[in-house]
Amino acid sequence: MLLEAEPANSLRFVDLEGVQVMSTAGIPPSARRAEQCHVRRELDLRRAVDRTIVMEELARGDVGVFLSAPGPSMAGLLVDMLGTAHQKEDFFAPFLDCPTWSCFALTEPERGSDAGSLTTAITEDDSGRLRVNGRKRYIGNGTRATTGVVFARRGKSPLSIGAYVVDPTASGVKADALATIGLRAAQISDISFEDVALQPDAELGAHLPRGQRGIRASLQVFNQLRPGVAALALGVSWNAFDTVVEALAGMQVPKLRDRLRCIETELLSSRELVVRAATAADETGDGVLASAAKRSLCRQAERVTLDLCSLLGPRARLDNPALDKAVRDARGIEFMEGTSNIQVLNVGQSVVTSVRSPRRSTDR
Repeated sequence: MLLEAEPANSLRFVDLEGVQVMSTAGIPPSARRAEQCHVRRELDLRRAVDRTIVMEELARGDVGVFLSAPGPSMAGLLVDMLGTAHQKEDFFAPFLDCPTWSCFALTEPERGSDAGSLTTAITEDDSGRLRVNGRKRYIGNGTRATTGVVFARRGKSPLSIGAYVVDPTASGVKADALATIGLRAAQISDISFEDVALQPDAELGAHLPRGQRGIRASLQVFNQLRPGVAALALGVSWNAFDTVVEALAGMQVPKLRDRLRCIETELLSSRELVVRAATAADETGDGVLASAAKRSLCRQAERVTLDLCSLLGPRARLDNPALDKAVRDARGIEFMEGTSNIQVLNVGQSVVTSVRSPRRSTDR
């Protein structure tokens, strides 16, 4: 609740074990120092399945602390996917030295996550120096980040859109936290770029064909991370569940106990969908199950948190601030990695495509 009241308190939590795990999660072995490569970890947080396990458990503790934790996060996943060895070394080095926050600047005002319509632009001056101009919105940790990735275009074609490593503390960058009801600790921000200079090798994937970078790469990142967002929603539901179980401790009311058992069974079943979606993302890169899981778990979190409030009566949210926070946070997750409408379109497109695809005859 301290972080909920004042998001700037994030530095006070960097020594927590879970926060320390996230601070270096996703750093590839090639970017680690020799002595760090020998550290044995039971979980590989570059894999979607392992990330969902960690994200669900940490969100069950508090999704705000998780989202405000330093680390490479989404930007790191993209750099790992597209970056050269030199880019990876430069990008990940600060995360190994001290708590460092990053941002992933894709969505824009009036356009949301419609990457094909983004207007943030890359220009080149007479000396060949790249500069970025534009505005991004709904960017997590935007006011804390000291490194990150920004998506921008160098022409009118969708293939001209690329991802560029950017310094959010550079001259010309202005970041302001948005006033949000839920997920306050995440410092979701509005960021403007005004003639901001980039390094000559700032573009990620410049050594790859145009079709393998930019928007296509961002879709691969979303497919990898959406099961984790579903896991966050599940963790918020568990958080509310634990709060109510504690509040009802010692009360022997069969009706309430049965309702809690039904909710617990539902949450355990939902975990199976999250694991299946993460497995598909790891094995095939497919994001259909990830979209289904994200939409289902977000809707579930919104409903379950309110159902749990009803078990404690009309004053539930007033008497239990943590439960009130869970209700608000559950609704904030809806806007992470694409809203439900986007997820339904993803699933629908997959269904239509599979129906139109030619099928093998079973006749002999």
